[in-house]
Amino acid sequence: MNWIRIIVANGKWYAISSIISKLLGLLTVVILTKNLPPQEFGKLNTIMAIVQAIPIFLSLYLDSALARIYHDCKNNKEKISQLYSSIFWFVLIWGSVFLLCSISLYGNYNLEIEGVSVEYFAIAAIPVLLMQLSQLGIACQKQMYEIKRVSANEIIVAIVGLILTYIFISFFKYDVIGRLIAIGISSIVSFIYIIYFFKKRGMLIFEVNMYKLIECLKYSLPLLPNLLAGWIVSSSDRLIISKYENMESVAIYSVAATLSSLLYIVQDSITQVTSVKIQASLAIDKTDTIYKINEISIILWLIMLYADYCLMVYSEAIIHLLVSGSYEGAARLVGIMGFVYVISAQNRLIQDIIGYHKQTWIMSLSAVVMAAMSLILNLWLVPIFGNLAAAYTLVISVTLQTIALYIFVKKYEKIKIDIRKFIVGIICFVVFIIFYQFAASNIIATTLIAIMYAGITYLMLAKHFKKLD
Repeated sequence: MNWIRIIVANGKWYAISSIISKLLGLLTVVILTKNLPPQEFGKLNTIMAIVQAIPIFLSLYLDSALARIYHDCKNNKEKISQLYSSIFWFVLIWGSVFLLCSISLYGNYNLEIEGVSVEYFAIAAIPVLLMQLSQLGIACQKQMYEIKRVSANEIIVAIVGLILTYIFISFFKYDVIGRLIAIGISSIVSFIYIIYFFKKRGMLIFEVNMYKLIECLKYSLPLLPNLLAGWIVSSSDRLIISKYENMESVAIYSVAATLSSLLYIVQDSITQVTSVKIQASLAIDKTDTIYKINEISIILWLIMLYADYCLMVYSEAIIHLLVSGSYEGAARLVGIMGFVYVISAQNRLIQDIIGYHKQTWIMSLSAVVMAAMSLILNLWLVPIFGNLAAAYTLVISVTLQTIALYIFVKKYEKIKIDIRKFIVGIICFVVFIIFYQFAASNIIATTLIAIMYAGITYLMLAKHFKKLD
């Protein structure tokens, strides 16, 4: 079965799931921005930024180890059960202890951030354990190509979260607490769904294979600096903005981040499938797999550039339609933050190859350097230029990390990116942005320009699709 057919056959379910989940997430943001003042919405995003650091130490990124080591024993159901169960019970026990210690430390050692009490922190932190246990199951399901079940889980959780958020925020007027409770109940639903799936198939057993667990920890622990650095790059910016500006600025930045994350639908629907395919195919035919990766790299570049362009030119209309006037400042940030997904699509392909060779230390090293640079730039520039500086810093950091990883991975595989085609893609992107500037006030002209850009993108993509047959 060729790569295009595999991507289409499985990627469509990721796409459907991502589209529905992201749209439901966007509706959630609409509910929140309509019912919460910017200060409260900013507080909510500050809380979530803090809590997003917890999974790094709670699950020790063992879901990535499961995804990689699964392929070493995929033909043996007993070994897969041992692998999944060993990680599950370890995360449950270790995660519970870590969670209790985190809440205790936050409350007892004056770690509270302004506006975020220990009660808020606890309500937001407790569901993280259930989310991470669910994530282990999802990681395993993806390797089993249980795409429909993964998609169903994500959609159900998103729907439950949306409905509960609407009830708690709009009817009971619970403000930030209402959203946190909705997230907690959603995590319970996801956890029950995953447990039922694995228990029914006899894959969750009361057994811990220490050899398997140690093997997984050896793979995942070197990645922790990578995750921590990722949190610094993607979440600490909100904390810095809240410190040097205000919660309203955090709210505007968060709305822009939410809209730009719609590009993840495009990226994820392709890379979720290619990641699994790359891991499996490198073990069979490296030469052909690397050739296919080179072609997918160009395809992703052109598609993601066009997607970012569309989001950029329609962002102001989307914000005007969906959220209150208090958040209109987010429009200028959307295209900039969206470019992060253009670059990170390339980053994911490179990390798939590095992960196959189990050279995860370089990902951690590059991520630490990236995070340090991001933190320094944000602390320097945000007090001067505000949240705009944070958006540009995010793009610069991810771009430099991707370049560094590309240089490293060439030691292991003959990756050869056609720089000319990448340059042609970015030139088209810039040219059409210039065209848009002359037609920004005319929705018909803007749409015609977008259609013209789509046609040119299709012509550039066509021959690359043929090479994947």
